[in-house]
Amino acid sequence: MRIVIADDHEIFRESISSLLTEKGGYEVLATCKNGLEVLKAVEELQPDLVLMDVKMPAIDGIKATESIKKDFPSIKVLALSMSDDPVDIAGMIEAGADGYILKTADVKDFMQAVTLIADGKRYFPAQTLKMPSGHREGILLSKREIEIVRLIAMEYSAEEIATQLFISPLTVEKHKNNIRRKLNTTTVGLVKFAIREGII
Repeated sequence: MRIVIADDHEIFRESISSLLTEKGGYEVLATCKNGLEVLKAVEELQPDLVLMDVKMPAIDGIKATESIKKDFPSIKVLALSMSDDPVDIAGMIEAGADGYILKTADVKDFMQAVTLIADGKRYFPAQTLKMPSGHREGILLSKREIEIVRLIAMEYSAEEIATQLFISPLTVEKHKNNIRRKLNTTTVGLVKFAIREGII
C-alpha cells in the first residue's frame, strides 16, 4: 500500500513514516505539513491511503478530505488526530473519511486501523463516536451489543468483529442472535437500525 502522511508536526510525521515502513512494510510516498501540500501530493502521486491530521494550517483536514474524496474517490483517508471533539469527528465522517483514530491509540490499534482500511473496511473505534443509549423505542441493548451492531453495519464479518472486540467468533454469533431477537429483525434490519439510531 502506498501512503501519504499529512500532519503539521515534523517529529510525528517522521515517526509514523518509520512505523509504517519498518513495522508494516508499507511505502510512504510523501509527508506533508499542511492541507495544501497534501492535495498537491495526492494529485501527483495518487496514493492508496492518506493519513490525515484534522487541524492543519492553510487547509484543514476536513476540507482536504472533502477535496480528495471529490476528485479521487477511490483513495482512502484515515484521520489521525489528537482531537476527540465530536464536531471534528463528525466533520471528517461527513467529508468521507474511511476511519478516525486518536493519536493516543497504541501501535497495535493504529496498525490494525491501517490494515482494515487497506482491506476496504472502515475504522471508527467506540471512543471516537458518541454511542447512543440503545434504550429508545423501549429497546434495551447493552454497550457491547450496540458496539456489535455498529460493526455489523460497517460490514465486518464475525471473525473481524471478534478480533476488534477481543472475543471469540462464537460469542459474536451469540450476541448477534440476542440482538436480532430483541429487535425482531434480520441483519439488513440491523443496518437500518444502526443508521436510524446514529450508531454509524
